[in-house]
Amino acid sequence: MSRTGAAGRRRSAAFTQDLRTSAVSWGMTKRAGCGLVAAVLSAASVFVSSAPALAQDGGAQASPLGCPDSIEASPFADVSSLSEEARGAIDCIFHYGVSRGTTATTFSPAEPVTRTQMARFLVRTAGALGLGLPENPSSPFTDTASLDAEARTAIARLYELGITKGSSAQTFDPDRTVSRGQIALFIHRMLAKAQVPLGETGTAFADLGDPGSESARAAGQLAALRIMPGIADDRFGPRIEVTRSDMALFLARSLQHGNASPVRLTIEMGADWLLAGGSTTAVVAASKPNGDPYPGLLVDVFVVLAGSDPSGCLLDAGAQVNGIDAGTSVNCQIDHADPRTDSSGRVVVGLAHSPVWAIDAVYAWTGGEGEVFDAVRVRNEVSAQIRWQAPPTQIEVKAPEGLIQFGKTALVTARLRGSRLGNQLLIMTVTRDGVVVYTAAAPASGTRRADFSYVGPNSGGVQIGSIVDEVKVFWDRNRNGVHDGPAELSGEAIVTWG
Repeated sequence: MSRTGAAGRRRSAAFTQDLRTSAVSWGMTKRAGCGLVAAVLSAASVFVSSAPALAQDGGAQASPLGCPDSIEASPFADVSSLSEEARGAIDCIFHYGVSRGTTATTFSPAEPVTRTQMARFLVRTAGALGLGLPENPSSPFTDTASLDAEARTAIARLYELGITKGSSAQTFDPDRTVSRGQIALFIHRMLAKAQVPLGETGTAFADLGDPGSESARAAGQLAALRIMPGIADDRFGPRIEVTRSDMALFLARSLQHGNASPVRLTIEMGADWLLAGGSTTAVVAASKPNGDPYPGLLVDVFVVLAGSDPSGCLLDAGAQVNGIDAGTSVNCQIDHADPRTDSSGRVVVGLAHSPVWAIDAVYAWTGGEGEVFDAVRVRNEVSAQIRWQAPPTQIEVKAPEGLIQFGKTALVTARLRGSRLGNQLLIMTVTRDGVVVYTAAAPASGTRRADFSYVGPNSGGVQIGSIVDEVKVFWDRNRNGVHDGPAELSGEAIVTWG
């Protein structure tokens, strides 16, 4: 499994040790079909399979799930002597935030795994597989009070999920090391709880006792899936202590078999609705499961009418992405001309639409180069809606008919016609004898109507003739307070005082 070189390895000053790292929260993800994982063990004492464990199936069409080759190398300086698969597994669990290492630059691959560390690793892996984690878990164990809050929460979550039952009804033995037999039980229960397919049959091992026991069934099925092969053809080695590099292999294979998603996508629209004929932007952000930005990912963006099946790639003919058609590069396909996420993990695309009403769904997704979008199979996708509102065609202005007594109030109403567009700004000006004597602004409500009122001139008790006001209301489309010509519709009325 190829990885980037040392120069490309990501190093951050904010790494935290496995014993003190903050809890990781994970969202539920939709599950795609699961493929089997081939396995190779790194330890010299363990039976070796001929197939690489973390290889991707499917060539150019493969969606980058599990532990793809695109994952960056971890920053650990003490793993260079390990097998390529073991190094790749450590890269993978670092990418998912399952482990941050024992220091910023060390993983300590030969150290044994304690039950507390195991709890942290399993909870993070379970979250990456889409398993919902209890919010406020509790456990009956009395020997975990001295642990930090994240460790206690991890142990309690495993207990509530039924992944661990403790070493007794009231004890967990947090400092005790974990054996292969124990970790097989834990991983098997975790995968079953996450609804990851485990198969019907398993490998039989002579050193596991009753073949019908939960331990034998767990080890046999994990061996058959090559997540945890035996140490020989007929032996599993249930009492052998598990090292940190062993744990990395077991969990990376679990992530691969469970089709975990190595990227989290979000999309933020510049506006929920706009005038058709206008433009805005969409910002797609990609992050790794450990929370770091994910630079260098190809992201395909396309626009369909809301409610239509995106798998059909029937783009909205009126929409534009980056000034061309309704998709980036080859529509609904990952290709080398698609935009790549920058160093902050972001892609910004421009969106526009012809001057007709529409409700669009904007899709952004990433996958293997050459992959074609399929709403069922693709997991690394996100979407958002935008409403393109047709502009109004007329402003209807109504003022009181006949004479209004001097000093009284005139009510003027203005209504936008020919559009569903609401919350638009209308501005009224009153001109008397060639001079603007009154200006007011009001938003058109959901009914696209705005009401204005103003007090008329005072005669001062002197007999004078009638006074005529010219009332004009215009649609301040760009909200700059100025009537910018015919594109900003206007209407007029007369108010007469006497």
